Amino acid sequence: MTWKQLRDCHIIKNFVSRNGAPAQLSHKAVMRFLRMEDTGLPEYYRWFKTGSEFAIGDTVLITRGPLADFEMRVEDVQDGEAIFRVLMLNQEIEARVPVNDCIKSEAA
Repeated sequence: MTWKQLRDCHIIKNFVSRNGAPAQLSHKAVMRFLRMEDTGLPEYYRWFKTGSEFAIGDTVLITRGPLADFEMRVEDVQDGEAIFRVLMLNQEIEARVPVNDCIKSEAA
């Protein structure tokens, strides 16, 4: 994979760099940056979602947007979006919601 392909991934926001080239960080520096907790997992696991947290058929609660507060069944996850089927005006339509706006439902 090239740096351009990596940079074009929807989950990549930026790189640590020197003079425009990606910089290598020590493991210690990365762990300090991510603020490892006692659980052994980086803090970002609490707020950074990739969609891999949800499986097809899971029920999630939508937290923002026009579908906020609705529980929906996940049909698919692609490119950082959870995909649902919604019945609207007697037609089933596809709805896409960013995975950051979804939490796994406790009722599931």
